[in-house]
Amino acid sequence: MACGRLGFENRLETDGAIDGVPDALQGDCWAVWKTGAPRFSTPVPVAELALPDKQGNPWLAPDGRTLYFDSGTGDTEIFRTTRAARDMPFGTPEQITELTSAVEDTSFSMTADNTLAVISSSRGGASGFDLFQTQRAGVGAVFDPVDATPFGNVTSSENEFDSFLTPDGLRLYYAQSAPTGQVIQTTSRQQRSDVFRLPQRLMGTGTFAVEADPKLDLHELVLVFSANIPLQLFAAVRGVSDQDFGTPFALTDLAGPGHDADPAFSPDGCELFWISDRGGDRDLYHANVIP
Repeated sequence: MACGRLGFENRLETDGAIDGVPDALQGDCWAVWKTGAPRFSTPVPVAELALPDKQGNPWLAPDGRTLYFDSGTGDTEIFRTTRAARDMPFGTPEQITELTSAVEDTSFSMTADNTLAVISSSRGGASGFDLFQTQRAGVGAVFDPVDATPFGNVTSSENEFDSFLTPDGLRLYYAQSAPTGQVIQTTSRQQRSDVFRLPQRLMGTGTFAVEADPKLDLHELVLVFSANIPLQLFAAVRGVSDQDFGTPFALTDLAGPGHDADPAFSPDGCELFWISDRGGDRDLYHANVIP
């Protein structure tokens, strides 16, 4: 397998900014991550979101206030909730009804302009979990019906989980089931209307038999994922976005009994959300990066 990106052009503005993401959320804590030894505050459950059903796959929007996640016992569905500010609690979650199906719907992620999203769903039928794309006119608008067409080169007889779409909508990271466990894959496209190219194994990963739940910073230089059995949280960094990631390191400050999975950054890298069953159920947890 060749090293390097699949048509991974440099699409950042000349000042390194990301379109659609507030300047204040574009880089306070990333230098700490890049040391390879970030420290965190004591993990705490997000008490206001401790629903009776299991939770999974949080994703924090570029505004730093809107959180998407899936929840359910059996057939999971996608919810969203908002908070007025970082130090305020999240409000009552609402189910995104237009993305609901009779089977499992998970792993929501969206572009910085809030118009294009990817989910993983078992509505594909015989192939298990597949990836689907949906669009909407803007914040507050209803999402269109999901479409599997952009993933013609991605869909396989294996399961495709844990989608993470880059802010511009042109690159995708996800986990794919494999005989030994799960592997992290990546693919790209030239423009949003294109089909994604054939995927590659994300270079620099492959340390563990199970590697899942990839989430990256806005510039794709910091990767957090879950690995091992029981699942634990790990991170890896690289200098530029067309290089391999370095050796993964465990986020030991966040470790607890049981499984820790489904990490999600705040856009400035100063918060981490994830799912843990240390309290007896799969609930959402939170910690802050210590500068």
